[in-house]
Amino acid sequence: MNTGRLFIASLVVITTLILSLDNSFLPRVEEIDSKSFSAQRVKADIKVISKEPHSIDHPFEREIVRNYLSDRLAEIGMDVTCYRYDSIQDRFKRSIDIANLYAVSEPVNRSAGSYVMLIAHIDSRFKSMVNGREEYSFGAADDGYGLGVILEVVNNAQKYRDKWIQGIKVLFTDSEESNLEGIKNAIKHDSLIFNNVGFIINIEARGVKGAAILFETSAGNRNIIDLYKRARYPYAYSLTTAIYRILPNNTDFTIVKDRFPGMNFAVIDNLNYYHTKLDNFENISLKSIQHYGDQIEPIVEEYLINPKYSQSDYLKSDKDLVFFSLPYLGLITLTPNIYLILKLIAFILLLFSLLINIKLKKFSSGDLIKISLILVGFILLCSFVGYSISRLAATLNDMEFRFQYLPYIKSEYPIIAAFLLFIFFIFLLLYRRITINMRLSANAILTCGSLLLIILSTLMFYYTGDSALFFVPVLISLPALFTSRFKDLRFLNIIFIVLIIMFITPLMYSLIVALTIGSLILFSAIFIMFLWILAPIADSFLRDV
Repeated sequence: MNTGRLFIASLVVITTLILSLDNSFLPRVEEIDSKSFSAQRVKADIKVISKEPHSIDHPFEREIVRNYLSDRLAEIGMDVTCYRYDSIQDRFKRSIDIANLYAVSEPVNRSAGSYVMLIAHIDSRFKSMVNGREEYSFGAADDGYGLGVILEVVNNAQKYRDKWIQGIKVLFTDSEESNLEGIKNAIKHDSLIFNNVGFIINIEARGVKGAAILFETSAGNRNIIDLYKRARYPYAYSLTTAIYRILPNNTDFTIVKDRFPGMNFAVIDNLNYYHTKLDNFENISLKSIQHYGDQIEPIVEEYLINPKYSQSDYLKSDKDLVFFSLPYLGLITLTPNIYLILKLIAFILLLFSLLINIKLKKFSSGDLIKISLILVGFILLCSFVGYSISRLAATLNDMEFRFQYLPYIKSEYPIIAAFLLFIFFIFLLLYRRITINMRLSANAILTCGSLLLIILSTLMFYYTGDSALFFVPVLISLPALFTSRFKDLRFLNIIFIVLIIMFITPLMYSLIVALTIGSLILFSAIFIMFLWILAPIADSFLRDV
């Protein structure tokens, strides 16, 4: 093993890991006197909004927030209407009164043919049990972020209103936290406010910090994602839409996404603050707020001034794009046809590599079965240990175990990091034994691992409609099957390692913070599968012969 290359590879990998965390997507916070979107100005609105808890249990405080928002919208220059709904049955079967705020702003000297509607919810979370205590959220992030960002975006849009061809509608819903009653009643009783809406942006928060992710789009997203390319610092994965369809989570967007093209944004980091008293003004993240604005503001501007959006059905499509973000490289999009072609090419190249390895007696079909069994067995063992750790963590914290949502666990991230690091060192020992005892080449192991990932990506696509999580790393690793055969080309392997890590790291981080330690069984399995293709690529780069 070349020690110089080992030092280079280690330095590159560590640097890439650090730079690829979701903070790499976060922009610089604009000054308060900036002409563009400024989180500093949003901060002032959130301070008022989050002064007190304002859930369905707090009608007086909720009315104060609603009046403040109404005054701010009117001050910006929008026509504001309050729609009240009496005696609504909340999720606890209590009778409550709720009220939505609706505002509209038209182009100068013309009627809009279509509108972009911006949605956020007024109410903070009702009473939650946190580590055996009853707590109310102050709603600074959920959904102070959404309310404040919309006020800032709409206010800035007024500066170029003479260029508008389309108009803006704002809907601040009530009782989102309780059975989505605000948006449901708007659809049922005041559906006229949705007339000629051609595009919806819903802003949420499932945490208090980190990058603001476009975590969901409506179906047929081809034209939506073309519009999203206008965003600064894009952070989006088609995979998250596929996963969100499976999870038992809902937002206001859930009610409207089948009728209107749209986007759903949220920060998802730090669920320990989510729906607790720690969701307060002191814990807001200006960088996260800035990231919302730097994505949403250019999208809104493009929609308002581009004539092609004057038809309210322009963004509708029957095609879905596969898309994902890479730090510093931006948004990567693939059409279904291109994605299918790449899959076929990948499968053919892998079969070709497999045949070459067998012909050159690098391994036999029996070796392939052995490697597959070792990989699957190691995954199952580590996943079982990960599941046991999750169950133990829930028991020690006196919480009911839930696979996709296990918040408020003490030292959650150190536990996850320590376990994945433990898996990493055990994997290195296992890899060494395979290469020495079975005398298999790195190329043979990469071929086997890639084939298994291709199979998994096919199964994942069948069940979720998206397979980028497994397929993209395989696609990036394909050239290594051939460069590894030539000593003078092995230096290229470090580029493939960097690209795979850049893809994996923010996505894995997002999955961890979104699904919590309850899904440690899943993180373990995914981590091992990625190691199985990274290790042989790195091994080929480090060898002298």
